[in-house]
Amino acid sequence: MNSVGPRFFSEMFGKTTAAGNFLRVDSSVFLAFTADDPALPRALTTDEEGRPRFTKYIPRDRNFVNYVENYPYPFVIDHLCWEMPSPLPDDWLGINLQGNHNPLTVRDMQAALDAVVLKQGVFTLTFHPDRWIRNDQVIALIDHATSRYGQRVKFLNFREVHERLTKNLLGGQPLRAADGSDNGVRVLDLNNDGYMDVVIGNERVRQTRLWSPQTRSWTEGDFPVPIVRTDAQGQHALTGVRFGVLQPQGALCEGLPTPHELGQASLLVRKRGTGRLVALRRPEVDGGGRGTPRPGTQRPGADCPWRQRPGASASATSTGTASAN
Repeated sequence: MNSVGPRFFSEMFGKTTAAGNFLRVDSSVFLAFTADDPALPRALTTDEEGRPRFTKYIPRDRNFVNYVENYPYPFVIDHLCWEMPSPLPDDWLGINLQGNHNPLTVRDMQAALDAVVLKQGVFTLTFHPDRWIRNDQVIALIDHATSRYGQRVKFLNFREVHERLTKNLLGGQPLRAADGSDNGVRVLDLNNDGYMDVVIGNERVRQTRLWSPQTRSWTEGDFPVPIVRTDAQGQHALTGVRFGVLQPQGALCEGLPTPHELGQASLLVRKRGTGRLVALRRPEVDGGGRGTPRPGTQRPGADCPWRQRPGASASATSTGTASAN
């Protein structure tokens, strides 16, 4: 089904019911492994019949777009939702291609599990215990995991997954606050090394968490501004923080387009070589908020009239790109 779209997450998933209930984890998006992933051997991405092992299950009778490729990891949608992609095939995609209870579907599900283990990801098992797959076929998939990988794999429900993500990735701060609102937690690549990092900006914690793949550990630092504030009703409200890449080199910046405690228009830039964010601010920007100086605001001999926080050494160009030294 193509039942998932941006409005599902922004207008339904992210809401809180009148009783105060809300959701944290979703598995509505599929995952397709392809031969484009250099980490996967051809024997995994091509089946014994010479066909693409996983993408052959994508329905051809509709414009099926509800999947990501080669990313078997949890990812965040709309700041509030942990998405746990489900690998192709599931049992319905199996029956759609080759009928009920087909052993080739189970064979390819086992291959998808092998690919997930190779990439150290997560395998979200989607099945319907009815006529589409038998219980012994599900057991065969479980036996494949335990006999081949032993303690390298762990079987978890979504509650346990969420607990581990919050504790080990987010430093104890969940995406959604206790009332279901935005908790000011963002998952993004701060230093352009291909690994996701974390920033937290709420009333309890302001922290930058930079992941080191070499040491397999977090380097923690401060985060200079709040991403959310508590309003008069006790609800979290966004402060207007936005992230973006403003340089060809891929340096990540964060902009504060509205008046804020740091100044009228603020910019956070990545400290060169560290991933640490430092705050710059300037009193004048053009109407588009791009960080270019208005006429008459540029000082002789200066690239751009930024005012920076004490202790931060930084430079900025008149096009709004910035880097910290």
